[in-house]
Amino acid sequence: PPPDLGGLGAARAAGVGSAVAPTSLSIDRLGKASTAAGEGDFAEAARLTNQVIELQPAYAGGIAGRASLAVQRGDYFAALADYSRALEMGPFDGEEGAMRLNRGCVLTALGSPDEALRDFDRALALDKGNKLASLNRALALMDLGREAEAFASLKALVLVAGMAVEPYWLLYGLLLSEEGRADITEATGLLKRVEAKFGFADDVHAALALTLAREGKLNGARAQWRLVKDPAPFRDEEKLARKPRRWPRKAARDLQARLPELE
Repeated sequence: PPPDLGGLGAARAAGVGSAVAPTSLSIDRLGKASTAAGEGDFAEAARLTNQVIELQPAYAGGIAGRASLAVQRGDYFAALADYSRALEMGPFDGEEGAMRLNRGCVLTALGSPDEALRDFDRALALDKGNKLASLNRALALMDLGREAEAFASLKALVLVAGMAVEPYWLLYGLLLSEEGRADITEATGLLKRVEAKFGFADDVHAALALTLAREGKLNGARAQWRLVKDPAPFRDEEKLARKPRRWPRKAARDLQARLPELE
């Protein structure tokens, strides 16, 4: 398990640095590095990013670019160190929000959602319309067991999304189905819209099986459960409630109780 990262987020947030602007050559190299990484050529992406760091050692964006590559290869501790260093150096205009968002995601992955919240809050202070920061803030809140706050954050995102169904609607639908938040049929209706777009995902059918069972529509619930290709992950409450699935605790527990009538 990752070590306790303590107050790292708070300590790094104090840094102001020199805010060095990138040269046109640095911008060009980072753009090409991003393209190379997107094509799976991480060696070339690393070579180009290191060129930026060598050419402009005081430019925080080069260090943040290296952090991004560390995330893509799964080295979260290296990514955390580089994002923190970049923030200490001082991001150039408009770059801090992305660095905060990315470091918050790394902190969440390393098991420090409380520290991640500080970065997400800062990213949102810089840009209230940052949907990725809002979403990842909600996921960090779920990891902390603060489901009511996560529900409020997701509800705001869903309202802004309008008709554009997104994967996080699944979690919102499960939270919506909790007693007292809405009529259960509203949650089922929302999850049906998720199914129309993401019907290939087992979580969608498992969630619909639960809400339909809660409605007392057992035939429909069983039909949805039969569409779950791999039911094993849904038979473990603890795994279901933890990332990456992050089902609400009550929903995860309720599904376990209803499995006998679904199978």
